[in-house]
Formats: sequence, structure tokens, C-alpha cells
Amino acid sequence: MLFVYVLLILLLIYLLFIIAPAVFSFFVVFGKKRVLKADDPALKKTLMKPYFETIRKNFEYLKDKKKNTLEIKSFDGLMLKADEYYQHSDKTVILIHGYNGDPYVHLGSQARWFYDKGYNVLLLYQRAHGVSEGKNCAFGLLEKNDL
Repeated sequence: MLFVYVLLILLLIYLLFIIAPAVFSFFVVFGKKRVLKADDPALKKTLMKPYFETIRKNFEYLKDKKKNTLEIKSFDGLMLKADEYYQHSDKTVILIHGYNGDPYVHLGSQARWFYDKGYNVLLLYQRAHGVSEGKNCAFGLLEKNDL
């Protein structure tokens, strides 16, 4: 009987000190986070402060342009969205933000530059970011199929 109690105590220690922190860390690292939008004044309080005016100007510029919101269903049933700035060009650029990013904050300058050069521009929202559905980011493991 002592063996069973020792085994149960070891199992409990394993759950408390190995499994629980691992699960908690997974959701903290990979879970959906609040991403600041390009027009959010709170962006001034982040590391993006030196670039806030440029981000805001590019966002305002693109906001005034005609865009289409595109939606696709991912292989695992999530609704993924993108903003398309179509200019009837035979050249298209697809801009994809990184982890915990927003396409207008992190790619607004590039989007504006390509738009001004006459390119069609597609700004994607990765899974678990912005207006796309999803609870967890997989750092490319699932996103490779989305693209």
C-alpha cells in the first residue's frame, strides 16, 4: 500500500511541477494576444512610439483607399481574413506580418509604397491575429497550410 501512496505522490508532483507549468506556458506564449491597431493611441506607450506618426499616417492613407475584405476557411475550419487593395495591375504583393503583429502597424509603410507604385496589395491577418479566427499561434506549423 505504501508503494501506491508513493506513486500517487510522485504523480501529483509531476502534474504540479511539470505538466501544469508547461500547459500554462503554452497558452501564455502561443495564445491569442491583444494586438494594438494602427490608430490606437496606446501604441505611443510601446516600443513603436518613435514610429507612431508614420504608422498612423500610412494607416490613414490606406484607410481612404478602396479595399476588399477577403475571407477563406482554413483546413481546420477557421475563418481567415485579409485586406486587398486591388488596382487592376498584373503585379501583386502579399504582405504577411509576424508573431503578435498587425499588418497595418508592422507593414503599413511597405503596403503604401507598393500601392503607390501601382501594385495590388494583399495584407493578411494570420490565424489568432487581428480579425482572423483562432486561439493559438503555431509559429508556422499550421500557418504554412493557411498561406
